[in-house]
Amino acid sequence: MSETLTLEIALKLASNLQYTSFHRKKDEIAGAMITSPKACYDAGVAWSDKKFRLLRDTLVEGVSKDPTFAYAALELWRESRIVYTARPLVESLSRNTECSFEVFYSWTNEIKLMLFKKYTPRSSDAGLLLQLNKEDADLIKRVYTLAEDNGANKEFHTHWPTVLKEDNLHRWAETIIEHFQKDTIGGDTYRIA
Repeated sequence: MSETLTLEIALKLASNLQYTSFHRKKDEIAGAMITSPKACYDAGVAWSDKKFRLLRDTLVEGVSKDPTFAYAALELWRESRIVYTARPLVESLSRNTECSFEVFYSWTNEIKLMLFKKYTPRSSDAGLLLQLNKEDADLIKRVYTLAEDNGANKEFHTHWPTVLKEDNLHRWAETIIEHFQKDTIGGDTYRIA
């Protein structure tokens, strides 16, 4: 009969046990770790490859419970750790408009971008970004840069999914760019007319 470990004890065991002992306690450690996306993410960063492989599915499931940790895992875990586990991580982060847009806007790692493109649900907000042609992608990135430079990130992330769903990108972007160029930015800059 296996005992139930607290997260704190599981983390201490995972850090201190040699692989053979870790292997014997893996189910109890996994049961405690699955409750914390942060603990699962941290393990993906710090653990040896052998320990990671042993609890890979548990760690990925735990991280995928929180889109911000899924984003961080995709961004910071070594490629060898995400190639076979990318789908649940991408599906998780694609549910968060800020994380999705950040991947679209700033990631340059070709393998990670390929995984993002491959596993993002096409009907999701992130999927809408991936369907943009280069001209429209550059346009929305320009608006984001203006928003970021002027402290309007929240408004940007609140509205871009609706703008894309309603096929209103050009009008929305032109209005925002015009306001920024006139230096008359107000609270309505990011509203959809």
